[in-house]
Amino acid sequence: MVLMVPLSYLGLQRLGGVLLFLTLGFFLLAVSLTHYDPWAGAFATYAVLRWWAQPLPYGIEEMIGVVFGVSVIVAAQHTPARFAPALKGVAVVAALIQVQMMVWQHFRYEPLWMWLDKHEWIRAHGTLGNPMYAGAFIAIGGALAPVWALPFVFLGVLLSKSATAGLAFALALCVRYRRHWRYVVPLAIAGLAWVMFARTWVTWTWVHRAAIWTAAFYEWTYWPGALWKWLVNILFGAGPGGWIRGWPRVGQEKHYEIFAQAHSEYVQMIFEGGLVAFAIFLGWLWYHRHTIMRSEWLPSALALAVIAVGFFPFQIAGTAVLSLTALGMVTRREGT
Repeated sequence: MVLMVPLSYLGLQRLGGVLLFLTLGFFLLAVSLTHYDPWAGAFATYAVLRWWAQPLPYGIEEMIGVVFGVSVIVAAQHTPARFAPALKGVAVVAALIQVQMMVWQHFRYEPLWMWLDKHEWIRAHGTLGNPMYAGAFIAIGGALAPVWALPFVFLGVLLSKSATAGLAFALALCVRYRRHWRYVVPLAIAGLAWVMFARTWVTWTWVHRAAIWTAAFYEWTYWPGALWKWLVNILFGAGPGGWIRGWPRVGQEKHYEIFAQAHSEYVQMIFEGGLVAFAIFLGWLWYHRHTIMRSEWLPSALALAVIAVGFFPFQIAGTAVLSLTALGMVTRREGT
């Protein structure tokens, strides 16, 4: 309470009364989450404090998203045992619905907007508006599908033409059926090769992302002329909203295009939160390591981890809900 007086005064000068009240509310919510998951709560608390220290445009949206996202993870961790199978079934059914939509769209039929079924620009994108979004959703949810449904999940990944989703689904199956690796690994490799063959522009896509990440690394390690400023940027990053603020300058110089996301959750986490945010994330993984390795949601979480390398599943509403649920369920302790 003694510290809150000067902090509140400084915050009032920096943010104004309404934003200060909002920030304090989310700070208290983030701190309360540490009671249920210490490391996840610490991540949310750090996001609030980091934004408070450097309030940037668009940063408050990211800060709120992190706090609410951690809240979803904690809620999933405390799902009653009798509802856990139903939640798994919902994830699988939702993935299969996306596959069904993509099959229709592949044949130029749009079931949601039937008057558009003759337009040539219709692509197999499910209900998420983008083939990569749909492929990520199918790979994460479909990793939990029963054996009879796996061919349909593979069909959806193939229609998405997403190499990232294909790799994620292949690795998820290898982990899920690791006891039968002699049969699963060749099938997974063949399936991944089929997906990459279907996506003729996969090479350009990864070159494209490499250019984004190279420019991000340049900005993150940029020497401002003072050692302490450089250390602050390395340790604490640019802050929530820092990507969209810092990318226009570097992006225009290095890549001649502006991107609102880093196309990698890990890159954006380090860019905006620095090594501190990444260390908290690693601490969370270590804290739950035993639970993760025993969870039936491990294939789904592994697919998510792979997809997050070259995509931003937590920044798309449709994939974020499933992704956060998967993180909560894979760290859910038995007997909850």
